[in-house]
Amino acid sequence: MARTWSVVPFFHFVKCKPAGEVTKKDIEDFAVHLKKCEKKKSTQRKNLIEVRDFFEWLNPGNDFFTKIKLRKEKPDTSEKEYVTSTDVAALLPHCVSQRDRCFIFLLWESVACLGETLALNVGDVKPTKDSSHNKLCTSPIVRLDFHNQGHQSKFQ
Repeated sequence: MARTWSVVPFFHFVKCKPAGEVTKKDIEDFAVHLKKCEKKKSTQRKNLIEVRDFFEWLNPGNDFFTKIKLRKEKPDTSEKEYVTSTDVAALLPHCVSQRDRCFIFLLWESVACLGETLALNVGDVKPTKDSSHNKLCTSPIVRLDFHNQGHQSKFQ
């Protein structure tokens, strides 16, 4: 069931009309109203989802939302800066120990999440006979078993 406070904006919009008398047109008009207001798109979407859930609870199988699309907005990544191999190479001279250097390489090469990397144990590092090398490092390749995440990654 929808949280009651989340459907309050809808009932204000329909001037406190009883829920049993709400029509598909009322909901479509509310959706248009939300698009015109200055609230964030995520808030608009949340309001519509809560209203949909409320009316699905009240009247299961209704067709109130057949024309309303509730697409999740994709995040804009065009302005984000990503770490490049040049950035990683610039970090290496500032590593004070072999451990720091290994940690930087591990994060870069495995593309693992920080939590996965921190959860690794010594037994998770297994040398392989693969002879390919990285541009930044001439170490042999090792295989990492991310045991708690269910996948493996190669790391040079």
